[in-house]
Amino acid sequence: AGIVALLSSGPIRCEPETLELVDAEVSAIQAAFAAGTLSAEQLIRATLQRIAEIDASGPSLGSLIAINGQALASAKALDAARPDRA
Repeated sequence: AGIVALLSSGPIRCEPETLELVDAEVSAIQAAFAAGTLSAEQLIRATLQRIAEIDASGPSLGSLIAINGQALASAKALDAARPDRA
């Protein structure tokens, strides 16, 4: 599994399926994007949620120095710019 799997856990609803990010390969995430069942915003929200969970009750690895405060806004802009979303 890729780096996304390290940062995110739990399922993301990707109609009609659920994508388990803990075990998801990058190719599965790309396929969900291509199918229009996963948005960048959903992926970023799940990742930020997992980071918060680890920071609050996890092993406190300190592996992230900072989180981009504009991550959700950037994800929304990327979703809006996708040709299949127009």
